[in-house]
Amino acid sequence: MIIGLARSSFSLSSSKSSISKRTASNSILARRGVQRALASSVSTSPLVSSSSSSSSSSWRSSFSTTRTELLHAPKSSLLTVSPLELSLSPRASSRLAPLLRRCRIRMSATKSGINMELEFARRDDTAAVTNIKKINDKNLDDDDNDGQQNSHESSLSSTNTYNTNGGNRNNDDNKKGKNTGRNGGEEEKEEELASLYLDNARWYKMPEAVLGAIDSYYSNDNANVHRGAHWLAAKATEGYENARQRIAQLVGAADYTEIVYTRGATEAINLLASTWGDQQVHEGDEIILSTMEHHSMILPWQRLAARKKAVLKYVRVDENGSYDLRHLKELLSPRTKLVGLCHASNVLGTLNPIEKVSQLARESGALVLVDASQTMARAQVNVRELGCDFLVASGHKMMGPTGIGFLWGKYKLLDMMQPWQGGGEMIDEVFLERSTYAPPPGRFEAGTPAIAEAIGIGAAIGIIMDIGTRNIQMREEKIGAKLFSELKAKVPGIEILGGEANRLGIVSFNLEGVPPQEVERRLRLKGIKVGVGFHEAQPLHHKLGFDQGSVRVSFSQSNTEKDVERLIRSVTKVAEDIRNDQTLVA
Repeated sequence: MIIGLARSSFSLSSSKSSISKRTASNSILARRGVQRALASSVSTSPLVSSSSSSSSSSWRSSFSTTRTELLHAPKSSLLTVSPLELSLSPRASSRLAPLLRRCRIRMSATKSGINMELEFARRDDTAAVTNIKKINDKNLDDDDNDGQQNSHESSLSSTNTYNTNGGNRNNDDNKKGKNTGRNGGEEEKEEELASLYLDNARWYKMPEAVLGAIDSYYSNDNANVHRGAHWLAAKATEGYENARQRIAQLVGAADYTEIVYTRGATEAINLLASTWGDQQVHEGDEIILSTMEHHSMILPWQRLAARKKAVLKYVRVDENGSYDLRHLKELLSPRTKLVGLCHASNVLGTLNPIEKVSQLARESGALVLVDASQTMARAQVNVRELGCDFLVASGHKMMGPTGIGFLWGKYKLLDMMQPWQGGGEMIDEVFLERSTYAPPPGRFEAGTPAIAEAIGIGAAIGIIMDIGTRNIQMREEKIGAKLFSELKAKVPGIEILGGEANRLGIVSFNLEGVPPQEVERRLRLKGIKVGVGFHEAQPLHHKLGFDQGSVRVSFSQSNTEKDVERLIRSVTKVAEDIRNDQTLVA
């Protein structure tokens, strides 16, 4: 099947021209998205040529002779393709982004443009997972044969989103060298040029199923929530509230009404400080945080303490790089109103003893706030087991989109809190002289919410639950232990922040006497994207004596044993190269 479009550098070819209902059920792309993409990349001139078999009539009816007809083709038309090769000019490729983001892509540059092999994924959001990519944990799990591996190898949607700068974490490209007879040195050279994204603690890349759920809302169910009687409003509301119920299920909330949507963990903490804090914290009262906290946990309480003349105290990190429970006991007093801490530090990568902290805080009459941003996609998070009173998280650190997060709070506490913002949605009745407010969670969700983002976080949670939080945590702990031990053993002069116990797949480090920015630059030249700087935890770095920050690597569920080995090998090589370049060593 060959199709040529006038005045566009676009050609499409496939070894199989037939389009059948059977293949449509396995690999389909909704016609409208394709049509819009193609129509944006071609002129209004008619097709010059089109040849296909009789079984491809649906293709011809979908792609008529003009751009206008492309956009108004019958809704029932679907495009189905088998192994596909797409050649297009750079100009056309930029216009086809909406199409390309629905595919698994293999790219190669040529003089005439870019060649791509695409595998189309289902466009609908009915399946939690599309475009399957098995997690290869064979080497990580050789010592674990207790039957958990089948769940642990749950399939993830390919995390190569339309933003290719996010990194191609599918290692299929590296296997191609073996099929073409290239030797090991050439394969390793190719691998070193491939992009490897290891900055998931900053933004955990979205699987395609999440992108598909967001796109489906905008394409099919685009309406406001809680405000209409028509079926579109009902459909949008259903998706929005189903996501809230999924969050409640994931964290073990007593009821979905304990989940308040926010723009992220930062806004959730600010909401809490501006409502509960303003009502409950008074002059001389105490708030206890820790030196390992993200800036978003520190600043809202700093501002509250300044307004209310309250006292801020900080639990130190002990000699093993862990939360110091003995110091917490010393700081607690009858004036302590709140203990706030992260479930896992985004720098140290180690799990904190939340259960013990909650017990100590209760004995002093204080409440506990947990920032679970780094653990929602890395560990088991259950508010009843943790024993906390409030918990916050961000969507973009749990496979979801930006601009969405949540606050969980015990309902009796939420019900005592006054509204944070005024507007639509958060009211019960409004009169010119006064107003009454909705019960939680609506009381804290003024205005039109982030509907698509909420649906996206619901899809992300579906993937997390399909894999299983226990399996996720087991794998994270194995990656963290392997990184810690092998980097310590193989890289002379490495300084790893935090201890080895209870470590997840996050490791921050420095090379002695070398600016972390130089280490990051050299890893970037090897195709590895990592974090560098203070990671929004400047006080912790100063306390530990790293005034220039650190290099941070953070893995995801789609990374493989091969990615771990490549990172260790690359850091080892960077350290060796720097030792040989004495001008860089302080």
